[in-house]
Amino acid sequence: MDRLKILLTGASGLLGKALIFESKSEYALYGTYLSTNLSIKDVSLLRVDISKEDIFFETVSKIAPRIIIHTAALTNVDLCEKEKELTYKINVLGTQNVVKLAKEADAKLVYISTDFVFDGKLGNYSEEDITNPINYYGFTKLKGEEISLTYEKSLVIRTSIFGLNPLGSKPGIERIVEDVKRGKKIYAPVDCFYTPISVNSLARIIYHLIKKCPSGIYHISSKERISRFKFFDLLLSIFGLTDNNLFPISFEEYSRGKYAQRPKDVSLSTAKMVRDFGLDLPSVKSDLEEIFKIRDTYFSFFGGNN
Repeated sequence: MDRLKILLTGASGLLGKALIFESKSEYALYGTYLSTNLSIKDVSLLRVDISKEDIFFETVSKIAPRIIIHTAALTNVDLCEKEKELTYKINVLGTQNVVKLAKEADAKLVYISTDFVFDGKLGNYSEEDITNPINYYGFTKLKGEEISLTYEKSLVIRTSIFGLNPLGSKPGIERIVEDVKRGKKIYAPVDCFYTPISVNSLARIIYHLIKKCPSGIYHISSKERISRFKFFDLLLSIFGLTDNNLFPISFEEYSRGKYAQRPKDVSLSTAKMVRDFGLDLPSVKSDLEEIFKIRDTYFSFFGGNN
Protein backbone atom coordinates (compact mmCIF):
# COMPACT_ATOMS: atom_id res chain seq x y z
CA MET A 1 0.00 0.00 0.00
CA ASP A 2 1.36 3.40 -1.00
CA ARG A 3 2.14 5.79 1.81
CA LEU A 4 0.17 9.04 1.99
CA LYS A 5 2.06 11.88 0.31
CA ILE A 6 2.67 14.95 2.48
CA LEU A 7 4.26 18.16 1.24
CA LEU A 8 5.96 20.04 4.04
CA THR A 9 6.96 23.66 3.40
CA GLY A 10 9.76 25.01 5.56
CA ALA A 11 11.14 21.50 6.10
CA SER A 12 14.46 22.78 7.45
CA GLY A 13 12.84 25.01 10.07
CA LEU A 14 12.17 24.38 13.75
CA LEU A 15 8.77 22.72 13.29
CA GLY A 16 9.62 21.26 9.89
CA LYS A 17 12.43 19.16 11.33
CA ALA A 18 10.22 17.94 14.17
CA LEU A 19 7.56 16.86 11.65
CA ILE A 20 10.21 14.86 9.80
CA PHE A 21 11.55 13.33 13.03
CA GLU A 22 8.10 12.41 14.37
CA SER A 23 6.73 10.97 11.10
CA LYS A 24 8.41 7.60 11.86
CA SER A 25 8.38 6.85 8.10
CA GLU A 26 4.58 6.50 8.19
CA TYR A 27 4.17 8.98 5.33
CA ALA A 28 5.88 9.73 2.02
CA LEU A 29 7.37 13.10 2.94
CA TYR A 30 8.35 15.80 0.47
CA GLY A 31 9.83 18.99 1.90
CA THR A 32 10.70 22.43 0.61
CA TYR A 33 13.48 24.62 1.95
CA LEU A 34 15.08 27.87 0.87
CA SER A 35 18.33 28.47 2.75
CA THR A 36 19.22 25.50 4.96
CA ASN A 37 19.62 22.18 3.18
CA LEU A 38 19.13 18.83 4.87
CA SER A 39 19.96 15.32 3.76
CA ILE A 40 17.60 12.82 5.32
CA LYS A 41 16.93 9.26 4.23
CA ASP A 42 13.46 8.66 2.79
CA VAL A 43 12.60 12.40 2.65
CA SER A 44 12.60 14.13 -0.74
CA LEU A 45 13.79 17.71 -0.23
CA LEU A 46 13.41 20.46 -2.84
CA ARG A 47 14.97 23.92 -2.81
CA VAL A 48 12.30 26.42 -3.88
CA ASP A 49 11.08 29.92 -3.05
CA ILE A 50 7.38 29.58 -2.25
CA SER A 51 6.79 33.25 -3.09
CA LYS A 52 7.72 32.72 -6.77
CA GLU A 53 4.53 31.22 -8.15
CA ASP A 54 5.74 29.81 -11.48
CA ILE A 55 8.90 28.22 -10.04
CA PHE A 56 7.03 26.89 -7.00
CA PHE A 57 4.34 25.21 -9.11
CA GLU A 58 6.85 23.84 -11.58
CA THR A 59 8.82 22.28 -8.72
CA VAL A 60 6.09 20.81 -6.52
CA SER A 61 2.87 20.32 -8.52
CA LYS A 62 4.09 16.98 -9.92
CA ILE A 63 4.24 15.60 -6.36
CA ALA A 64 0.40 15.60 -6.16
CA PRO A 65 0.34 15.66 -2.34
CA ARG A 66 -2.74 14.58 -0.40
CA ILE A 67 -1.79 16.80 2.54
CA ILE A 68 0.19 20.06 2.67
CA ILE A 69 1.58 21.29 6.00
CA HIS A 70 2.60 24.91 5.53
CA THR A 71 5.20 25.91 8.12
CA ALA A 72 7.42 28.15 5.95
CA ALA A 73 7.44 31.76 7.13
CA LEU A 74 9.64 34.66 8.09
CA THR A 75 9.30 34.62 11.89
CA ASN A 76 11.95 37.01 13.21
CA VAL A 77 9.61 39.65 14.62
CA ASP A 78 12.02 42.59 14.43
CA LEU A 79 13.23 41.64 10.94
CA CYS A 80 9.62 41.42 9.78
CA GLU A 81 9.07 44.99 11.00
CA LYS A 82 12.18 46.23 9.20
CA GLU A 83 11.76 44.24 5.97
CA LYS A 84 8.03 44.52 5.30
CA GLU A 85 8.22 43.91 1.57
CA LEU A 86 10.19 40.69 2.05
CA THR A 87 7.91 39.60 4.89
CA TYR A 88 4.77 40.17 2.82
CA LYS A 89 6.31 38.26 -0.06
CA ILE A 90 7.06 35.18 2.04
CA ASN A 91 4.25 35.17 4.60
CA VAL A 92 1.37 36.39 2.42
CA LEU A 93 2.19 35.78 -1.25
CA GLY A 94 3.93 32.51 -0.39
CA THR A 95 0.84 31.35 1.51
CA GLN A 96 -1.33 32.40 -1.42
CA ASN A 97 0.69 30.11 -3.68
CA VAL A 98 0.53 27.20 -1.23
CA VAL A 99 -3.25 27.56 -0.91
CA LYS A 100 -3.60 27.66 -4.69
CA LEU A 101 -1.59 24.44 -4.94
CA ALA A 102 -3.77 22.79 -2.26
CA LYS A 103 -6.92 23.73 -4.17
CA GLU A 104 -5.58 22.43 -7.47
CA ALA A 105 -4.36 19.18 -5.88
CA ASP A 106 -7.54 18.83 -3.79
CA ALA A 107 -5.22 18.36 -0.82
CA LYS A 108 -5.87 18.90 2.86
CA LEU A 109 -4.03 22.05 4.03
CA VAL A 110 -2.60 22.69 7.50
CA TYR A 111 -1.51 26.31 7.99
CA ILE A 112 0.69 27.09 11.01
CA SER A 113 -0.18 30.46 12.50
CA THR A 114 0.82 32.23 15.71
CA ASP A 115 -0.42 33.64 19.00
CA PHE A 116 0.87 37.01 17.75
CA VAL A 117 -2.38 37.57 15.85
CA PHE A 118 -3.65 38.90 19.22
CA ASP A 119 -2.74 42.21 20.89
CA GLY A 120 -1.94 40.64 24.26
CA LYS A 121 -4.27 42.81 26.32
CA LEU A 122 -6.45 39.96 27.64
CA GLY A 123 -4.74 36.58 27.45
CA ASN A 124 -6.39 33.14 27.49
CA TYR A 125 -7.63 33.77 23.95
CA SER A 126 -10.16 31.47 22.34
CA GLU A 127 -10.57 30.88 18.62
CA GLU A 128 -13.57 33.21 18.64
CA ASP A 129 -11.77 36.18 20.21
CA ILE A 130 -11.08 39.23 18.06
CA THR A 131 -7.66 39.33 16.44
CA ASN A 132 -5.65 42.53 16.55
CA PRO A 133 -1.94 42.09 15.74
CA ILE A 134 0.36 44.88 16.94
CA ASN A 135 3.36 44.07 14.77
CA TYR A 136 3.90 43.31 11.11
CA TYR A 137 4.75 39.66 11.68
CA GLY A 138 1.37 39.10 13.35
CA PHE A 139 -0.37 41.08 10.59
CA THR A 140 1.09 38.91 7.82
CA LYS A 141 0.32 35.68 9.65
CA LEU A 142 -3.28 36.82 10.09
CA LYS A 143 -3.46 37.57 6.37
CA GLY A 144 -2.17 34.04 5.80
CA GLU A 145 -5.00 32.69 7.97
CA GLU A 146 -7.57 34.61 5.94
CA ILE A 147 -6.14 33.31 2.65
CA SER A 148 -6.03 29.74 3.96
CA LEU A 149 -9.62 29.85 5.15
CA THR A 150 -10.85 30.65 1.62
CA TYR A 151 -10.27 26.92 1.04
CA GLU A 152 -12.75 24.62 2.77
CA LYS A 153 -10.15 21.91 3.44
CA SER A 154 -7.91 24.18 5.52
CA LEU A 155 -6.96 23.72 9.15
CA VAL A 156 -5.41 26.79 10.80
CA ILE A 157 -3.34 26.09 13.90
CA ARG A 158 -2.44 28.98 16.21
CA THR A 159 0.46 28.15 18.47
CA SER A 160 3.74 29.21 20.07
CA ILE A 161 6.62 26.79 19.69
CA PHE A 162 10.02 25.95 21.13
CA GLY A 163 12.49 23.17 20.54
CA LEU A 164 15.91 22.11 19.37
CA ASN A 165 17.05 23.26 15.94
CA PRO A 166 20.11 21.32 14.74
CA LEU A 167 21.71 22.85 11.65
CA GLY A 168 19.06 25.56 11.65
CA SER A 169 19.64 29.15 10.58
CA LYS A 170 17.64 30.23 13.64
CA PRO A 171 18.87 28.57 16.86
CA GLY A 172 16.56 26.72 19.20
CA ILE A 173 16.65 26.49 22.97
CA GLU A 174 20.10 24.88 22.80
CA ARG A 175 21.54 28.35 22.15
CA ILE A 176 20.14 29.66 25.44
CA VAL A 177 21.63 26.71 27.33
CA GLU A 178 25.02 27.22 25.69
CA ASP A 179 24.95 30.97 26.36
CA VAL A 180 24.31 30.39 30.06
CA LYS A 181 27.07 27.79 30.22
CA ARG A 182 29.44 30.45 28.85
CA GLY A 183 28.39 32.86 31.58
CA LYS A 184 26.08 35.09 29.54
CA LYS A 185 23.36 36.87 31.52
CA ILE A 186 19.77 36.18 30.44
CA TYR A 187 17.00 38.68 31.19
CA ALA A 188 13.39 37.55 30.96
CA PRO A 189 10.09 39.27 31.87
CA VAL A 190 8.08 37.98 34.81
CA ASP A 191 4.85 39.62 33.60
CA CYS A 192 4.78 38.53 29.94
CA PHE A 193 2.79 35.33 29.39
CA TYR A 194 2.23 32.68 26.76
CA THR A 195 1.41 28.96 26.40
CA PRO A 196 4.37 27.43 24.53
CA ILE A 197 4.47 23.87 23.24
CA SER A 198 7.45 21.89 21.97
CA VAL A 199 7.70 21.30 18.24
CA ASN A 200 7.82 17.55 18.90
CA SER A 201 4.52 17.55 20.79
CA LEU A 202 2.94 19.79 18.18
CA ALA A 203 4.16 17.55 15.34
CA ARG A 204 2.59 14.47 16.95
CA ILE A 205 -0.69 16.33 17.44
CA ILE A 206 -0.69 17.49 13.80
CA TYR A 207 -0.25 13.89 12.61
CA HIS A 208 -3.12 12.87 14.89
CA LEU A 209 -5.36 15.61 13.53
CA ILE A 210 -4.76 15.01 9.84
CA LYS A 211 -6.29 11.56 10.31
CA LYS A 212 -9.42 13.27 11.68
CA CYS A 213 -9.57 15.88 8.87
CA PRO A 214 -10.84 18.87 10.89
CA SER A 215 -11.08 22.32 9.32
CA GLY A 216 -11.29 25.85 10.67
CA ILE A 217 -9.17 27.36 13.45
CA TYR A 218 -7.75 25.53 16.46
CA HIS A 219 -5.41 26.64 19.22
CA ILE A 220 -2.74 24.09 20.13
CA SER A 221 -0.46 24.83 23.04
CA SER A 222 0.68 23.54 26.39
CA LYS A 223 -1.93 23.19 29.10
CA GLU A 224 -0.54 26.06 31.18
CA ARG A 225 -0.01 29.80 30.97
CA ILE A 226 3.57 30.62 31.90
CA SER A 227 5.74 33.72 32.12
CA ARG A 228 8.81 33.94 29.91
CA PHE A 229 10.97 34.13 33.04
CA LYS A 230 9.43 30.94 34.45
CA PHE A 231 9.94 29.20 31.10
CA PHE A 232 13.67 29.99 31.08
CA ASP A 233 13.95 29.04 34.74
CA LEU A 234 12.39 25.63 34.03
CA LEU A 235 14.55 25.14 30.94
CA LEU A 236 17.82 25.84 32.72
CA SER A 237 16.84 23.77 35.75
CA ILE A 238 15.99 20.71 33.61
CA PHE A 239 19.29 21.09 31.75
CA GLY A 240 21.13 21.08 35.09
CA LEU A 241 21.94 24.79 35.24
CA THR A 242 20.48 25.65 38.64
CA ASP A 243 23.17 28.20 39.48
CA ASN A 244 22.61 30.36 36.43
CA ASN A 245 22.69 33.92 35.18
CA LEU A 246 18.92 34.32 34.71
CA PHE A 247 17.51 37.63 35.92
CA PRO A 248 13.87 38.78 36.18
CA ILE A 249 12.79 42.01 34.50
CA SER A 250 9.48 43.71 33.78
CA PHE A 251 7.66 43.61 30.44
CA GLU A 252 8.35 47.32 30.11
CA GLU A 253 12.10 46.70 30.46
CA TYR A 254 11.91 43.74 28.08
CA SER A 255 10.16 45.86 25.43
CA ARG A 256 12.79 48.60 25.43
CA GLY A 257 15.05 48.49 22.41
CA LYS A 258 12.77 46.11 20.49
CA TYR A 259 12.17 47.32 16.95
CA ALA A 260 8.71 45.76 16.84
CA GLN A 261 6.06 45.88 19.55
CA ARG A 262 5.46 42.70 21.55
CA PRO A 263 2.10 41.63 23.00
CA LYS A 264 2.10 41.18 26.80
CA ASP A 265 -0.14 38.13 27.26
CA VAL A 266 -0.82 35.88 24.28
CA SER A 267 -1.76 32.77 26.25
CA LEU A 268 -4.17 30.58 24.31
CA SER A 269 -7.21 28.64 25.46
CA THR A 270 -7.23 25.08 24.14
CA ALA A 271 -10.76 24.26 25.37
CA LYS A 272 -12.03 23.74 21.80
CA MET A 273 -9.21 21.32 20.95
CA VAL A 274 -9.72 19.31 24.14
CA ARG A 275 -13.50 19.27 23.68
CA ASP A 276 -13.43 18.16 20.03
CA PHE A 277 -10.58 15.63 20.18
CA GLY A 278 -10.09 14.76 23.84
CA LEU A 279 -6.35 15.31 23.63
CA ASP A 280 -4.25 15.40 26.78
CA LEU A 281 -2.03 18.39 26.04
CA PRO A 282 1.46 18.48 27.56
CA SER A 283 2.78 20.69 30.31
CA VAL A 284 5.77 22.92 29.61
CA LYS A 285 7.79 20.91 32.12
CA SER A 286 7.03 17.55 30.49
CA ASP A 287 7.90 18.96 27.07
CA LEU A 288 11.23 20.31 28.32
CA GLU A 289 12.01 17.02 30.04
CA GLU A 290 11.37 15.15 26.79
CA ILE A 291 13.67 17.50 24.86
CA PHE A 292 16.43 16.97 27.43
CA LYS A 293 15.98 13.21 27.11
CA ILE A 294 16.05 13.03 23.29
CA ARG A 295 18.51 15.83 22.56
CA ASP A 296 21.45 13.63 21.53
CA THR A 297 19.28 11.38 19.36
CA TYR A 298 17.65 14.43 17.77
CA PHE A 299 20.92 16.11 16.84
CA SER A 300 22.33 12.82 15.57
CA PHE A 301 19.25 12.24 13.38
CA PHE A 302 19.91 15.50 11.54
CA GLY A 303 23.65 15.09 11.42
CA GLY A 304 24.35 17.91 13.85
CA ASN A 305 26.44 18.18 16.99
CA ASN A 306 24.92 19.05 20.33
